[in-house]
Amino acid sequence: MVGDIFWVRLPRTDLSPDVPRPALVVADVGMGDWVMCRITSRNSGRSDRIAINTPDLGTGRLPRSSWVRPGRLFTLHESVFQGLLGRADRQKLAEVLAAIRGLFQG
Repeated sequence: MVGDIFWVRLPRTDLSPDVPRPALVVADVGMGDWVMCRITSRNSGRSDRIAINTPDLGTGRLPRSSWVRPGRLFTLHESVFQGLLGRADRQKLAEVLAAIRGLFQG
């Protein structure tokens, strides 16, 4: 499942109503819980976002040009995944995981 992109109801930090959004699975933490990384279609031009588009997927497709936000990690149980959009290819997944590791290296 690591590398899969699912529709999920993302928790919002301000507790406003959530809406389904795409998220990338980045780690298995056991018992059906997965660390996920938020994906957005809004390009703010920030350097901490990683572009991801349908050509970056081994299978599936994204509805529009998108950006992975490595600094926006959260954990969800697989029972709340709403639908599989696709799977990131090895190169894109490695890029995202390297960016996440970089967050913890200072």
